Amino acid sequence: MSLVEVEGRGGWVVVRLNNPRKRNALCRALLAELAESFAVLEGEPGVRAAVLTGEGEAFAAGADLSEMLGLTPVGAREFARFGRDVLSRIENSRVVTLAAVNGHALGGGLELALACDLRICSENAKFGQPGLKLGVIPGWGGAERLSRVVGLGRAKAMLFTAEALDAETALAWGLVSAVHPLEILLDKAGELAGKIAALGPVALTQVKRQLASPGGETELDAFAECFASGEAAEGLGAFLEKREPNWN
Repeated sequence: MSLVEVEGRGGWVVVRLNNPRKRNALCRALLAELAESFAVLEGEPGVRAAVLTGEGEAFAAGADLSEMLGLTPVGAREFARFGRDVLSRIENSRVVTLAAVNGHALGGGLELALACDLRICSENAKFGQPGLKLGVIPGWGGAERLSRVVGLGRAKAMLFTAEALDAETALAWGLVSAVHPLEILLDKAGELAGKIAALGPVALTQVKRQLASPGGETELDAFAECFASGEAAEGLGAFLEKREPNWN
């Protein structure tokens, strides 16, 4: 059984964590399949957005604790580096990523959601970093990403108390941009992914890179690339001619 399933929907795909028996715990095997899935998507220019979600009642309940127990300091560093590299691949992918959090996103599961560009969730979703209760900290870049998304003060509140947020609090804090009933969450995620996939692919990639490294000459280079690719001419021409752009 594949631990990660990818289902195409045209210009966007659903990437589904598929280990519901373990509440989609992020074991090494699942992380490896996730990295491979995104490596494949990088080579498919027709795919511009990906919806990441979990099978069953959880998005991802965290890292697989059975793989962490008994780690030596050297092993712990290697484990953290492996997970961080996988999440960095997702964060730095040219594909725009949307986490559709369909339940608990705890520990490494929250770190995974934070590595995505956008997040929406179901009404029953929970978000938390309970690691300090277990004597560990986020090891995959989660503390830094959390503070970037919700602000340093709120990140400290989550980390230092190890308490979980409900969906409405996550929305109020800016951790997610929308909350939906579970039964329509994927439909809403698909609507958003479809809107993203309909945008200019070169411009989409360039603005994502610009957000990651803002300012200076990189912005000028990114703006110029939209014209070098011919995409700006098509998009501007389509608007003036009152037609849909053809990005192919």
